[in-house]
Amino acid sequence: VVQPVTGSFTFISDYESFIPEDYITIVGIENPENFAQIHQQQYLFAGLKAVFICRYPQSNDAIKWLQAIPNDYLHFGDLDFAGINIFLNEYQKCLGAKATFFIPPNTAELLKRYGNRELYNRQLSLAPNVDEITNGKLRELIKLLHENKCVLEQEIFIGAGDA
Repeated sequence: VVQPVTGSFTFISDYESFIPEDYITIVGIENPENFAQIHQQQYLFAGLKAVFICRYPQSNDAIKWLQAIPNDYLHFGDLDFAGINIFLNEYQKCLGAKATFFIPPNTAELLKRYGNRELYNRQLSLAPNVDEITNGKLRELIKLLHENKCVLEQEIFIGAGDA
C-alpha cells in the first residue's frame, strides 16, 4: 500500500520492481500543481483504484515502466492541444490501446464556464488533424474545443469538487 501523507510524495527509486496489481489504473498527471493537490481532485476518480504519477521531471523512466507493467494508463492533462499532443506523442505512441485520455463527462459545460480562448488561439497551430485521430472520444474532444474556440487547463479541477 502506497499512501503518502497529504502534501508529501512517495518516490520509488526501484520502480522496475514496483508492479501494482493489474486492476490498478496508473493515472499520469501532466501538471505538478495538480499532482501536489490530487486529494482536492479525488472526486474525478471516484470508484477508480489508481496510482498517481507525475509527468515531471520528464524522463523516459515512466514510459519504460508503463510499458513493462500490464496496467492501464489514464492521462490526466490539460484539455488543450498541447496536452493532447503530449498524450498522443509520449504515451499513446508507446502504450497503444492501454493508454486513454481523461475527458470529464461535463467537458462542454466546463468549456463554457472556464474556457480559455487566448490559450486556444496560441495553441491552434498544435491542433491535431481530427481526421487522423482514431480514438472517437479524443476526436470528439478536439471538435468540441474547436466549436467552443477555447481550451481548459487542468488546474480548474483543483477544489472544484468542493463546490
